[in-house]
Amino acid sequence: MLLEWPEAKACSTCLFAVAGFLSGVVESLLIAKGVPQLTIRRFSTVGGAVGMGICSMLYGLSQSVFQATGFYVLYMLFLQSINAGIVPNMYELGGEDSAMMNSSANALCQIPGFLCAPLELLLRRYTGSWATIYALGSGSYLLTSILYARLLTQKSARELLEERNSA
Repeated sequence: MLLEWPEAKACSTCLFAVAGFLSGVVESLLIAKGVPQLTIRRFSTVGGAVGMGICSMLYGLSQSVFQATGFYVLYMLFLQSINAGIVPNMYELGGEDSAMMNSSANALCQIPGFLCAPLELLLRRYTGSWATIYALGSGSYLLTSILYARLLTQKSARELLEERNSA
């Protein structure tokens, strides 16, 4: 749908960059107010995944290019929220290996795109609609965010590694 209005894609990309900067500013302000970094990162990750799931579904149900653009922009802003939560953890946990961890994680994240394409094609042919595919994607965002929130510990990755190494 965004192919009908290429300016929308450019606009969303610019907002994505601005959101990245603003997420850092907000995190710094929250840390200055005494909110633990781990809490901020977890909220960013879970909130971003839930927001992406909702926006993905709404994008699939959009009736106009303007609605689709709005939901796409919000989707990208929530993606930046996830990045604000995950990337610092990669650096904290990975140390000198953080670049390898980040590239490995990104490579693994691409696997569903390759594996799900045939399933998407079958669903599209069977249902005649993209909405089912967006519903499945939204459901996976929501399910994984619930699992992530449920499995959280109250310790940082560094603390868990130190405990494991000292045992």
